[in-house]
This record gives sequence, C-alpha cells and structure tokens, in this order.
Amino acid sequence: MYKAFIIFISLQITLSSSPINEKTPIFKNQNNTTKIDISDEINPLCNQFNCKEGNCFDNLCVCDYGYTTLKNSPTNIQCDYKKKERIIAVLLEFFFPIGIGHFYVGKYFTGLLKLSLFVIILLSISTGICFSYYSKNSVIAPFFILCLSTLIFVIWYLVDIVKFSFGYYLDGNGIELI
Repeated sequence: MYKAFIIFISLQITLSSSPINEKTPIFKNQNNTTKIDISDEINPLCNQFNCKEGNCFDNLCVCDYGYTTLKNSPTNIQCDYKKKERIIAVLLEFFFPIGIGHFYVGKYFTGLLKLSLFVIILLSISTGICFSYYSKNSVIAPFFILCLSTLIFVIWYLVDIVKFSFGYYLDGNGIELI
C-alpha cells in the first residue's frame, strides 16, 4: 500500500509538471482544479472490475508489487500479469544449467538452444567412448567437438548466471524480472 501511494504521488508530480497543449484532454474535478485526463481506449478508467491486482488512485490503476499490465493485452483488465522472479530463474539456471531458467522466464527458443548444446555434449561423450573402444585412432574428432561444445556451454552458463543475477534478461513478454 505504501509503495502504491509513492507511485501515485510521483505520477501526480509527473502529470502536474507535463506541458498541456491544445490537444491534451483536460477536465475539472470537484475542487475545480485542472487535471490531465490520461484515459483512453487502451487504459480505461480504473474500477474494481478492470484493476485485478492493484489499487485505483484517481482513476488510475496502480499495480501491486510483482504485477504489471501487458502492453498488448487483448482485454481491458489491468495488473493481471504476474512478473517472473529473478531469484528463481538464477537458482534454476545454477542447479539445472541446461536452459531451465530460460524456460521459466518464457524464452523457449534460448532454452531449446541451450538444451540442444547439452545434448551435443552428451552425444560427443558417448561417441567418443564408442570410438575409443573400437578404434584407437579416430578419437580426435569427438574429443574436439566435446571440448569446443563444453567450452561454449560453460561460458554460456557463467554469462547466464551473471545476467540473470543482475537483471539483464527480460522475460518472454519483455517484462523485467523482480
């Protein structure tokens, strides 16, 4: 509630300091003071039905912590999207470094790439074991693929841990992690 009040106050300061031109719709409230009407068809006036996880302040829906409104939402319901948590993504990526953190935040293509790189590592290990058992001379190619893919995987793993930890990654909808 305190954070919502702070957001409301900062929004009021921003709106009161923004320039009003002849195209800006304005109205007078009960105290006969001028306010900017920022409602439109994308952001309807706030009421108890369209502000799902938030509070209405002066006809604006201020979302609770951890919730936001998607920009291209097909409904007029605001504050209906729960943000993904950064610590969960970091822990998933730390303990399951095969792209599970990317799947959690909704970046399925990146998760699939990392998972396929892990499968390449497993295949090169099994191929190297099979080749080394049957032929002593043809172990170099699977060993090279194993070293190269493992190096790429470890670097990607470290980059992912750092980027998830410091909030550089966004979720699949372009929303920052909390």
